[in-house]
Amino acid sequence: MIDAYVDSLLGALRHDRSLARRLRREVEDHLWEAVAADPSEESREAQRRAIAGFGDPRLIAAQFAAVSHRSRNRPCRVGDQ
Repeated sequence: MIDAYVDSLLGALRHDRSLARRLRREVEDHLWEAVAADPSEESREAQRRAIAGFGDPRLIAAQFAAVSHRSRNRPCRVGDQ
């Protein structure tokens, strides 16, 4: 279930493969931590709640893409390296 969600999120970021690669581990880790913290005995239910809490993968992809775009297009200032 989590794998399918992450694949969906990263599919929405297919235009930015570098960002997608960086996010895979971070998103998976976050979701599995939420599952581990869930008091439910049922893993699939805990995964469903973790995913629901994380949000719609298309909206998240759009937010990450916007942040990535802004940081790449930020003007360079003296002293920035």
